[in-house]
Amino acid sequence: NLPPHALVPYRNFVLAA
Repeated sequence: NLPPHALVPYRNFVLAA
């Protein structure tokens, strides 16, 4: 499993899209 902060860049990319 990934640490919680691992999804932050992904979330930023999705929110910026």
